[in-house]
Amino acid sequence: MGDGEDASDERHLFGERRQTTTGFLASDMGVLRVELAPDRLGEFGIVERRRATDIAAGKQLAVATEDDVMTAGDDRTEFTPLGFGPAAAVGIDETTLYAASPDGTVARASIAAADGDTTEWETLGDVSGPRAFEGPVLATASGVVRVAPTFETLGLDDVADVASGDHLLAGGENGLFEYADGNWVGLFDRPITRVTAGDDAVCAVTADGAVLRRTDAAWDVISVPEGTTATAVAATQSLYVVTEAGDVLISADPTAATDGVGGWQSEPLGVRTVHGFVLDDA
Repeated sequence: MGDGEDASDERHLFGERRQTTTGFLASDMGVLRVELAPDRLGEFGIVERRRATDIAAGKQLAVATEDDVMTAGDDRTEFTPLGFGPAAAVGIDETTLYAASPDGTVARASIAAADGDTTEWETLGDVSGPRAFEGPVLATASGVVRVAPTFETLGLDDVADVASGDHLLAGGENGLFEYADGNWVGLFDRPITRVTAGDDAVCAVTADGAVLRRTDAAWDVISVPEGTTATAVAATQSLYVVTEAGDVLISADPTAATDGVGGWQSEPLGVRTVHGFVLDDA
């Protein structure tokens, strides 16, 4: 699979004729761009070959690598190092980039003022074991930390991921929690590695690779093809699951499927050890 090359002529034509959602995966192989239709995989290819440890999408596409924080603008193909140094996690909101180094130093930089390796980073504080951002909220080995506008610890322990839905969600070794009115409420105690929230769905991936989806007030285990171990998940009207084997599984609502039936479709990506998966609205 070459840089930005189509997987096949069929996918190339498919990507041109069907409206797609663009996704990006941070992986040991680099940053992979994928075009995702409601029920099939379109074009995909590697757009940045540095090992990527985290990824966040907003006005810029921000990537944490072993060398630096990098961003890509509207084209999402040309990545510029920003002089932060090695990064374990990155986050983004409307105006600001956030980054955490492997040793726990947390800093921010203005998106508008970002200027390559001369970008000015403001140190905000230090954490233990940074893992993943959701905007200015950071999941760490020692709990959840809000790094801006003030640097404050919100509680919990051994948190793998955070997401913002109607309330802040945090998942980790002790289960999934929801933050409301200054308190954490346990939703269930099954260990969680990923949690994601969007307009269409709130989903989580368990430590043993199962996929959970919130329906009203309940959490349902999604029935995936036998032998599937999920590592990341994202949702629009369809559900996109990245597997340990390097495949993407797509489950479309029957109303969005070309065959009017829906169900799971499996497509090989050939990329393993995925550290982050985002859908991009740019």
